[in-house]
Amino acid sequence: MLRNWTSRWFLLSAVLLGAPSLSAQNPRASEYLVPNKTVGLIVIANVQQLSDQFNKTQLGQLMGDPVMAPFRADLQRQLEQKLFSGKQLGLTLDDLRAATSGEVAIARIQPAPDEAALAVVGDITGRRTEAAALLEKISTNMKNSGATRSLLQAPECPDPIIQFVLPSPKDGAPKDDTNSFPRTTLYCLTGNLLCAADNVKILQGILARAAADRRDSLAEVKGFQHVMKRCAEDLPGAVPQMRWYVYPLGYAQAVETATPADERGEGQSMVEILENQGFEAVKAVGGFVDFASEGHELIHRTAIYAPPPYELAMKMFALPNGPEFAPQRWVPRDIATYSTFYGDLLNVFDHFDTLFDELQGGPPVLFRLPLKHQADLERGVLSQELRQEFAKKRFPLPPEALVKTRDTGRMWKIIDKENAYVLTKKGDQLEVYIEFWHEALYSLQHDPAGAMIDLRNELIAHLGKRVTILSDYILPITPTSERLLYVFETEDEEAVARAIEKTLEVDENAKRRVLNGQVIWEIVEEKDAEGNEAPKVGNIPSLTPSKDPVDKEGQERQLPSAAVTVSHGSLFIASHIEFLLKVLKPLEQRETLTRSIDYRRVNAAMEQMGIEEKCSRMFSRTDEEYRATYELIRQGKMPESETILGQLLNRMLGDTNGSLRIQQIDGEKMPDYDVVRRHLGPGGTIVAAENGGWFIKGFVLKRE
Repeated sequence: MLRNWTSRWFLLSAVLLGAPSLSAQNPRASEYLVPNKTVGLIVIANVQQLSDQFNKTQLGQLMGDPVMAPFRADLQRQLEQKLFSGKQLGLTLDDLRAATSGEVAIARIQPAPDEAALAVVGDITGRRTEAAALLEKISTNMKNSGATRSLLQAPECPDPIIQFVLPSPKDGAPKDDTNSFPRTTLYCLTGNLLCAADNVKILQGILARAAADRRDSLAEVKGFQHVMKRCAEDLPGAVPQMRWYVYPLGYAQAVETATPADERGEGQSMVEILENQGFEAVKAVGGFVDFASEGHELIHRTAIYAPPPYELAMKMFALPNGPEFAPQRWVPRDIATYSTFYGDLLNVFDHFDTLFDELQGGPPVLFRLPLKHQADLERGVLSQELRQEFAKKRFPLPPEALVKTRDTGRMWKIIDKENAYVLTKKGDQLEVYIEFWHEALYSLQHDPAGAMIDLRNELIAHLGKRVTILSDYILPITPTSERLLYVFETEDEEAVARAIEKTLEVDENAKRRVLNGQVIWEIVEEKDAEGNEAPKVGNIPSLTPSKDPVDKEGQERQLPSAAVTVSHGSLFIASHIEFLLKVLKPLEQRETLTRSIDYRRVNAAMEQMGIEEKCSRMFSRTDEEYRATYELIRQGKMPESETILGQLLNRMLGDTNGSLRIQQIDGEKMPDYDVVRRHLGPGGTIVAAENGGWFIKGFVLKRE
């Protein structure tokens, strides 16, 4: 989620910036050296300046504390494996700190759809001796690993390219933690540059661009230009300490390609799903990051370039700017995060169908038709010949059936009262299948044993455009300690309440409760994941929840359970009933978020950002937001975490096959969280919907 944007930069920077080094200006910016096939780039403009600025922050002071050294070393090791593809380039962050003096860039490159490459470029001005020593160390390590060394020559470069080829391990020998074998790595020390790559053509291209102006660099890519220009408009005349860029789908494909086959998940990948659903419209994401700058501990600017028109599920992301972002009166003071944004929920519902079908694994193909019918489908015509084809396959179309274009030139939908048929162009044929989403909605509306509700028109159509998300945690910390509350404004509260009643009264896991005249639906799974009967949940607890997580017999409370209600002109959906009760507590018995000093400080800073039109605002007490994840690391249970930040870390540090990873950080060496939390201040983020995408600006304040 967007509220974790700031935490990503704290995490990465905490390990990137550990040791000082000399600085010098790179004679040529990195985006002019790396190719236009670059799908991910991190650039540090001046290593010394960035290190100094980070060390001025409270987090920098914390990470510099000797008590945090074991945690930082473990985290740095894992991030290095991700940044440098295991030991693919034989480099570490400490190596780069010692050998470079100015701009350092790490680039993930996708030369072709089925290829992935990695390159590192560093300015070694004034540190050529250290860079040569690094190459000598790499050479020794490669030789000890059985690699063969050879020299290559690029026409554009007077200095040799050093190539190492590491052969496949012998049968029965353990493999290295790298992508594949044989493995090739290349290095070149020329002029003021140190270059490394795992693809000879990529390295030759970098050397050619360093020698002369060329039109095939990342700097020429429109998406890169857009996001860098948009962020520069918000920081005129200044040079960011760090800048970054990602082409999301290309980056995901490159990472997938670079992942060993036995570590990939089975079936259709998320990359394929997103590509099929129109998310290739997101052409670029990138921004600036600065520490101890503009009165903030951290400030980041991010631009997302996604020019319309959108197709299929991507159409869900038509996020309008809104008028009101102040916390509602029912928002409690003591929460970890508060996010509110505007969205067209009816539009989301109407374009969720194809994504739903694909996430379900895709419905089976019923039959195939000749491509000659495409012309009629494009015109919205159901020809007699096409109707006959359906009838032959025992799927007759009624006279009132209609055809709609879902994705011009690629996908169409034929709708009748009971079914929706999707026709997708595949090669020289049309594949026909029944849409699961339509079938599910039809069943929900017409099955006598179900709710018999028109979900779109009886519920979704009566919701407003403002959505709010709150989070906090319960103690003691466990993998499921994070509590979430989703709140949807309504345009017709009574209609929404009727729809919720109609939907949940037939759900055997939903229990209707009434508290002070307020109807609350408590959702309790009667069986656990293994099919065993789960303990029944009794009456709704007091509006003053116990601080003790265990009952008098020492048994854990059977809560949490999900809960739903309609109140305050909104639909509330909570992950834990106790969290819902906390929010519904009478105002005279508690304080609201707007009275919090933390919120007032963050709100004042956001008001000074100069962003008038916005679609979202977020507030975070980072000391509370990060607490559950930190405690789970201490307990050795991080891979089990269900917190949002925990899942983000697991994706960053784990494999891609969906299996539970093994925690590699030694949590027993970490200090008590009270040592950490005093270094973490509150933060805020603003998102603005703009022509062609979004602009995001966020910050963290010093803790007072």
